[in-house]
Amino acid sequence: MLLNFISSSFLICVSGFNVTSTKELGTLVPFMTFLVMSCTQIALLCYCGDMVVKTSGDLSEAAYKCLWYEMDVGFKRTIFILIQRSQRPCRITAANFAVLNLTAFTTVVSRSWSYFALLKTMYN
Repeated sequence: MLLNFISSSFLICVSGFNVTSTKELGTLVPFMTFLVMSCTQIALLCYCGDMVVKTSGDLSEAAYKCLWYEMDVGFKRTIFILIQRSQRPCRITAANFAVLNLTAFTTVVSRSWSYFALLKTMYN
């Protein structure tokens, strides 16, 4: 996942540069398609990671709202363990370097834009 994030930053940058510098429609369409698909891939990964964090955070509240106080002792113990475990939400990470969420997506897009601006400045 970490390699995917690092390479996507550079690929989005280079694809954006190719889209802005080409004049022919035959080469513009493949680069534009690749740029859109690269951004979509990272956006979907980050969105799914963000949903995992949010839903795992809501798990303890949902377990507490069930009718646990009317159940037997084994069920109460299970709910207690579930609530204790869900105090720290689950996360999808990129090699424990970055958590996949929407903030990470904005970071990748921001970094790609910075590389694009630098490449465009050096080209001109």
